[in-house]
Amino acid sequence: MPNAKVLEQKQQLVAELSEKLNAAVTGVVVDYKGTTVADDTALRKELREAGVNYFVVKNTMLSRAVEGTNLEGMKASWRVLPQSHFLTRITPLPHVFSANLQKLMITSA
Repeated sequence: MPNAKVLEQKQQLVAELSEKLNAAVTGVVVDYKGTTVADDTALRKELREAGVNYFVVKNTMLSRAVEGTNLEGMKASWRVLPQSHFLTRITPLPHVFSANLQKLMITSA
């Protein structure tokens, strides 16, 4: 059992993620295995400029945060792999992503 401080931090993270999920129109889960740091950095910059929230978080935290949100249906297709996630309030996803996104395997959208 984690100590009270760690548990409180995890609960706060889940609450923050849940807020982001509720505000999102679109959610995408990708497998980033094989992506270089340079590619990831460039992709993060592009996504940030397009207003997309891109993050890496443990699947357990995201599983708890997605419960009760409009993106809960994505949970069934998640795999236990290194994954990153991005959320946007824009639909369809902005078409600004370079070849960096093409190197990622979309596992859920």
